[in-house]
Amino acid sequence: MPENEKRSTISRSILIGCASLIAALGLLLALQLNHVISNTVYEQYRTKLRDVVTVVEGSTDADDLRACIRTATPSPKYDALQKLLNRYVGEFGIDYIYIVIPGDTPDGTMISVVSSASRAEIEAARAAGRSEDGLPILYDESGNYTRGQVQPYLDAWNAVGQVSFFEDARQGGVCYTGCKPLVTSDGETIALIGADCGIDEVRGTIISYVARNVALAVAVCALFGLLLTLWMRRNVIKPIQALEQSTLRFVKLCREGADISDLKLEAGDAGASSEFRLLFDAMNELTRAKQETAEAKAARDLYSNIAQALSANYMALYYVETETGNYVSYQQNRLGDQSGTDFFGSSKLNFAPSVVEEDREAFIRELEKDNVLRTLEEHGEMEVSYRIKSGDAIIHCKTHIAPMPGDAGHLLVGMDADRNIDKLNEVTGLRTGAALSVIGRRLLHANPDWCVLALDLEHFKLFNEWYGREMGDQLLAQIGELLKQVEKTTGGLACYLGQDDFALVMPYDAEQVKQLFGDIHGFIIKHGTSVGFMPAVGICFADGRSSVQELLDRAFRAAQYAKEDYHNRIRVFEEAMYQKTERDYQILSDFQQALRGQEMFIQLQPQCRIDDGRIMGAESLARWRKADGTIVSPGVFVPVLEQYGFVTDLDQFVWKQVCAWQRTWIDGGHTPLPVSVNVSQIDIFTIDVPAYFEQLLREYRLPVDAIKIEITESAYVGDDKVADTVRRLREKGFIVLMDDFGSGY
Repeated sequence: MPENEKRSTISRSILIGCASLIAALGLLLALQLNHVISNTVYEQYRTKLRDVVTVVEGSTDADDLRACIRTATPSPKYDALQKLLNRYVGEFGIDYIYIVIPGDTPDGTMISVVSSASRAEIEAARAAGRSEDGLPILYDESGNYTRGQVQPYLDAWNAVGQVSFFEDARQGGVCYTGCKPLVTSDGETIALIGADCGIDEVRGTIISYVARNVALAVAVCALFGLLLTLWMRRNVIKPIQALEQSTLRFVKLCREGADISDLKLEAGDAGASSEFRLLFDAMNELTRAKQETAEAKAARDLYSNIAQALSANYMALYYVETETGNYVSYQQNRLGDQSGTDFFGSSKLNFAPSVVEEDREAFIRELEKDNVLRTLEEHGEMEVSYRIKSGDAIIHCKTHIAPMPGDAGHLLVGMDADRNIDKLNEVTGLRTGAALSVIGRRLLHANPDWCVLALDLEHFKLFNEWYGREMGDQLLAQIGELLKQVEKTTGGLACYLGQDDFALVMPYDAEQVKQLFGDIHGFIIKHGTSVGFMPAVGICFADGRSSVQELLDRAFRAAQYAKEDYHNRIRVFEEAMYQKTERDYQILSDFQQALRGQEMFIQLQPQCRIDDGRIMGAESLARWRKADGTIVSPGVFVPVLEQYGFVTDLDQFVWKQVCAWQRTWIDGGHTPLPVSVNVSQIDIFTIDVPAYFEQLLREYRLPVDAIKIEITESAYVGDDKVADTVRRLREKGFIVLMDDFGSGY
């Protein structure tokens, strides 16, 4: 291809790309303008319709109109209202104003109470010098509507105090409609006030606005395109042409076998700040790389990978050939200072004497070549923990092994000291969880009949709130001292895992575990409580296969079961616990979906007077019907919610539903019927119950005697917070009852 044609092709390609970019930006801008303008215009028409129905509402005597509807006879006020609607059509510039009654029938019913004439009819009548009235009173317009067209009016009927907007397609065309319920002085909704604008008028306004703004946007894009084209010609096209010339020269010299070590590609007219300068530099780097031998390039890539690995703070790193075991070792202070052979054999055995005797056998077994390759194939990486002796000091170390990135034939083996292994928690004086994976693993390997014990203090966050964080820290310190004694006497390991959780690796002794539980319980009793903050203990025995973390997870699962039984707070893990926990988690997940999906509802159980059977009140009951019609028994989901602390979500739902029902009942003209609701001990610990009920009464405008509060008898026993909550509720006027009285005796 001739030189001029090449340059012309480059220029055309770039300019076409610029034009496409500008066109795309223009299209996006036009779409955004259309969206913004549409929302603005619709909001203008909603404001107009809202003003119309509000003015009509203020001009209408709803009580008089109700009498006209009941007698089907117009009154003087009715006649004046019809004329007023005709006037408002002209003043507000809308198509139609009316007051109608929609009916919930299979075919859809629409009764016109009073209406204006349409704007077109009014303009035609005025041109002819006559007046134009609307439809007669209670005129049946059902033939102009389908059941689907009536539905928006039925929805608006229930939105008392609000104006509803929708598009209404009738025989006369599509309208944009605003409706508001007309309510009498005693609160009865008797009809809907409606006002229509032709949808063609709305869309015409949108199109005119969009057309003007799109024209402006096109002009702006054209100006931007011109400036972009000029910039691209100077900063892109010309530098590319210069690069082309330099590249052709580079290719020519390479083909001729000429020395290109001093070749430098020129950037033409591109300035030093041009983005193309990076491309020129990269091409110059390519010319230098062409002169490197394969060995030099491989060495440079190797050292680059080594530098990245050392940045992870390894004390030493081995670059090992998987097949032969040959290696090069690197230290942080210098590279490539040692090499060797048979990493998995003789070299490993030469290092093994520095490993303490208790860890040596496991160290040698873990670093067997077959074991390393099998573990890498299964997990992608592996880590070995052990201790080495340096003088009189014992150092905890870990070795991390992984395939070389981008090189399946080599391994990277990094060695470092585990600096967190002996770190002690400041409050408890115990090691942290970092010690479990190293020391705990070593202890269980040496003692396969030992166990992992999990200790959980129930409601410890609440303990801190009641007695203060300082007192909570004192309790943790007391438990820490106790566990250090157990660690010392058993030769095991005690760790503090944070918050209210502890772990022990130790030989199993049932009497010693009971004594440990009793001592911790004794610490708690000194603070004046013996139930709410009892510890829970879970135990899992080593099986020779599971990791320390897996055993600990099972122990904590057993501790969770222990929390369910105040008579047996020490539980040993069983496989059946997994199955029940999975079922419980599924119930909790389904329950949250049920709250959002309106599957939960309440039923009211009447409370009758014995002598004459008269209903004196009701008790609220929570019920759950799934979307497929399945009923979930309260005996299934309530205990799970209580166990995991989510029963407050259910109780708050029931309280709100009861208040909403009371409001509807009273609005229907009925005398308030007291309804009892349950309050659990968890509710009292979780939220401010008196303040919450007070807020509900304000929100639903209910008298205080509309709700009776039932608290279970067991919640009262030995708990000052429950007694204080009951006192505050009674001070606010609530009736507080004792539920399940006598069930504990």
